[in-house]
Amino acid sequence: MQNIKFTHPLNSRYQIDLTKPVKLYRNLRSKCWSIQQNGLVKAHCDRAWLSDCRFHVNENGRQKVLRERKKYVHAYVIGHMFGWPIDHRDYPARYPVSYNPFKGPNFVKHDGQPAKRADYVKADINATDHITASA
Repeated sequence: MQNIKFTHPLNSRYQIDLTKPVKLYRNLRSKCWSIQQNGLVKAHCDRAWLSDCRFHVNENGRQKVLRERKKYVHAYVIGHMFGWPIDHRDYPARYPVSYNPFKGPNFVKHDGQPAKRADYVKADINATDHITASA
């Protein structure tokens, strides 16, 4: 995790439990990643690494975005956070993953195929490819 800012640093309810999965989503208003766990937004950061990931889109939320033409949080990368970047040699075959509710109902790989799962995900708000994954 890089430049992590906890929403309530002194409250133990808002500490991230690294043994449990988190939901990571792009916060368009704050231009960062938001980290949610147990229904609480616990922190924000510029970069995050997750393992054992799945890409999730709430279809009801997507339909609301399409209908109202407003931005709502409805798409996440769900996985386990770890606090350091893994060695690039152990992070093989990285490929970009993106999501656009107006283009389709799934996160997609660079070749247009749906992205459902990944062994590792690197999310970097400042990178050209905000999300890169390895299968």
